[in-house]
Amino acid sequence: MEDIFITRQAIHDSHNEIIGYELLFHDSHHCHASPCSDAEQSAQLIANTFMGIGLENLVGSNKAFLSLSHDFFTNQHPIPMASHQLVLEVSGACLKDEKVYRELQQLAGQGYTLSLYDYDYDETTAGRLDCINIIKIDISRYSNSELKEQSRYYRNHGKRLQIRGISSEAEQLLCRQLGIDYFQGELLAPANTIKERGATLDHNVLQAIIESAQQQPQDSIVLSHIVSHDAVLCYQLLRYLNCASFAERTEIHSLGQALALIGSPTLGHWASLLLTAQPHPGHTNAINDRALKRAEQCHNLALRGEKLCADQAFLTGLLSHMDEALETPMAELLDTLALTTDIAFALLFEEGPLGQLLQQVRPR
Repeated sequence: MEDIFITRQAIHDSHNEIIGYELLFHDSHHCHASPCSDAEQSAQLIANTFMGIGLENLVGSNKAFLSLSHDFFTNQHPIPMASHQLVLEVSGACLKDEKVYRELQQLAGQGYTLSLYDYDYDETTAGRLDCINIIKIDISRYSNSELKEQSRYYRNHGKRLQIRGISSEAEQLLCRQLGIDYFQGELLAPANTIKERGATLDHNVLQAIIESAQQQPQDSIVLSHIVSHDAVLCYQLLRYLNCASFAERTEIHSLGQALALIGSPTLGHWASLLLTAQPHPGHTNAINDRALKRAEQCHNLALRGEKLCADQAFLTGLLSHMDEALETPMAELLDTLALTTDIAFALLFEEGPLGQLLQQVRPR
């Protein structure tokens, strides 16, 4: 168990309204935040954003500007998140790579907004700006005249401009005069770091999900069985479903329903990304074994009755150890999930028929 971190900085429009936040990988060992330098950091940033801290906690209903590395794209990692709330920040090196450029074109065609940073205009790559929506310019790299030239060129080609590193009112005034679209810097809003409790996932479960999603994509029963062996992963997937960027927000009453909403291809993509984010297997979590045992006990007890849904009972039992697994009060965890009232009340107060089941299976 260790803390996870993301550093964010607000991005403002020309009216000084916040329109989004840039999210940066935060190295907890060196207390340093920066754009992602490799595929592992990129995968960690995505996983921590959507399944760790939660997109809604980081940006609310604003845009999330995610800085992703060049080799994240060279390794052809899928983007398993909806596009409408995301801005994918890519480096100038990505345009020089033919294979990555083609992938960026596909992402643009799927509705993703792409922002380009660390790019110096080059005739050999200028034609590849067709997939780019926003050019991000570091104001410290240019004189006033060079900044005017840069802004004029890109605006004439229909690109929106974002200036980062604004540190004085004079710089802000100049950018406004140049018609810059987005502003970022310590003068406007200092960067801050958000922390959350994290947990290690079971590599065997993730690998099994990938294989099952490829071989038996329609077999939701098999996938549910696999996912149920990692209670923390189950919780993270439910948290992802409750994310504001997810198209279908609905109350969850069973693990099978949750996985059907996600879909087996997307579930496989998440498993692949989570393996990249956690390249080294962690210690086996004994809490997972206890959670699965309790889930099976609740399921079996529900089958003996007439008024209880066995699938609801299973999910209730599986989640009943989450406060222990994540060292977080159950009330806080439930705030991040869209569970039915029956399940939520059972987990929080042990009330109702499902709560009575939990009372029966808890050790005395």
